[in-house]
Amino acid sequence: MNRELTRTSLQTYTRKQGIVDSEWMNTVRREAERAVLVNMLTENVIMKKVAVTDREIQDAYARHSGMMVLDGKTVPLSEVKEQISGIVLAEKRKAATGKYVGQVRKKAKIRTYEKRLPKV
Repeated sequence: MNRELTRTSLQTYTRKQGIVDSEWMNTVRREAERAVLVNMLTENVIMKKVAVTDREIQDAYARHSGMMVLDGKTVPLSEVKEQISGIVLAEKRKAATGKYVGQVRKKAKIRTYEKRLPKV
């Protein structure tokens, strides 16, 4: 909310100063708003039921144990548990988002009006 109010006040100030928004600035703003909406949808709808279990963390640690070496010594799971949890959660987020988008695409009804296309 604070960020949005700051953006709005800065935008109003620049307009009063006579600085007009460029097309590039409008594109950047639209893309930022789109990214925020996608993240909100992902967190509030898709990721509600997604969680990382200790077993999944241990499996990921075992799969990548060759990479868990520092100065010739194996790094214990307790030291890298948070990082591995983040990686596993990112993988699950990507998979859940892909599944959700696939379901939405199946439900979508898209019509193309060939006669109207030349007028567009």
